[in-house]
Amino acid sequence: MRRKPLLVVAIALTATAGVGTTLYEAASAAEPTGLQSVSLINTSTKQAVGTLTDGATVSLADSAGKNLTLQADPVTGGSVGSVKFSLTGPGTTQYSHLQNVVPYHLCNDYQACAPMTKVGDYTVSVQAYSKADAQGDTLGAPLVRTFHVVKNTATPSSTPSSSPTSTGSPDKPLKVLFIGNSLIGYSTAATNEDTTALTKDLAADAGHPIDVTKVIHFGNTLQETWDAGEIAPALTDGKTYDRIVLQEQSTLVAKSFSKAETSLLNTLAPALKSHLAPGGKVLLFENWALTDHAGFATRADNVKAIQTGYAKLSSELPLSNEIIPISDAFEKRVATDGTSAVIQADGRHPTDEAKYMDAAVIYGQLFHTSPKNLDNLFLDAGKAAELRTVAAQVLGY
Repeated sequence: MRRKPLLVVAIALTATAGVGTTLYEAASAAEPTGLQSVSLINTSTKQAVGTLTDGATVSLADSAGKNLTLQADPVTGGSVGSVKFSLTGPGTTQYSHLQNVVPYHLCNDYQACAPMTKVGDYTVSVQAYSKADAQGDTLGAPLVRTFHVVKNTATPSSTPSSSPTSTGSPDKPLKVLFIGNSLIGYSTAATNEDTTALTKDLAADAGHPIDVTKVIHFGNTLQETWDAGEIAPALTDGKTYDRIVLQEQSTLVAKSFSKAETSLLNTLAPALKSHLAPGGKVLLFENWALTDHAGFATRADNVKAIQTGYAKLSSELPLSNEIIPISDAFEKRVATDGTSAVIQADGRHPTDEAKYMDAAVIYGQLFHTSPKNLDNLFLDAGKAAELRTVAAQVLGY
């Protein structure tokens, strides 16, 4: 996140009291054609606070980094048709975004960037293309920057803001299309609601309503549901969505990656492209490892295959996208309470508590807002708070 050697300039950024100074240095070698640098942007002021160099340390601002984003800076006088960002970070943080118009930002125009809120090491790769939608020629080699995010004395707020950073408000609900199978379609015993309905309930109670459309076919892969013609009605002329959640068959990504890859890139991506509203994103629902990890030596190997697979799908998908870290949440619960806490006796489907936790994670990803203060719904207050804390942790809050 290379031109002739030039004078190195250091920009001192002083964080809150008790936190040291962070330095951002101008690049000291020639940049490839197309892009000359990556800048760190304060989305509140819409101003650059420095040039992001390889190995830089970024200190989170008072709002825990939610006012920071990255900007790709084209070579002066150059012509760029689109820019694609691929970000990897702590744990399983994976994020990809394609921007066709200036400013070329990691999370849309001056939008606060939740993927950068976790403390740890990051790598961002930024590639320019001559045409829109990552088409045409690649303009030089990608700019690659590693950087380290550290905390300051501020504590992230766990209270959702009155207006979400994404589209959606009491006057204009966020339009969300869910496509999946029984992993999000099974209903709770307590309320007879599936994960999509629980997500809607949580969002409504938090003042961030969503308009849900869902295409659910138990047991199907996404390709099978597509081939059956069941997705087509949700993609009629003129229908657009702010977010499209894709939940694949439980073991396909880990065990038959090429099938999942072909379905996503060759079938779904072209079909969904024109049905994303401006600033819209595809959200890849990262499935959990089942109780039986047949085909893998250990559960950890199974989890690794899932997370590696989704990271690859995210980086390849030519649409702005994010990963919903459901697998991370499951593994946190499995580590403390075993698989029975989140997976039913059938070894596959989520328990009612897990459905609530999934909904909390989805809510946080939809609105880039901490789920810590959401409603308890059908759970007792202590258990609900415990699950929301897990959801917040895997989202970086």
